[in-house]
Amino acid sequence: MKIQRFKIVSCNVMWREFCYYASLSRNEFLFEFLPYGLHCDPNQLRVELQKAIDNCREKCAVMNVDYRLVSTGENFEDFIAQYLAERRRMSL
Repeated sequence: MKIQRFKIVSCNVMWREFCYYASLSRNEFLFEFLPYGLHCDPNQLRVELQKAIDNCREKCAVMNVDYRLVSTGENFEDFIAQYLAERRRMSL
């Protein structure tokens, strides 16, 4: 199977998890971690996410923009379970 390149744009709080799972994969991952706290300003979050998307010059099979508002009610364990299920689905 051909090695693929993935671009991940995420909150800095998730860097350990993403880097760990990327280390288990034979695919190549390009990360851009945005500062923690952008959740508090949705307008600024949209601006920063759009900049990250627009500035992606690398050719990637998939760009995953992973930002969630965990601090306002989403259960963090549910987020991790959903991430792991998506990981299995993509067969990384």
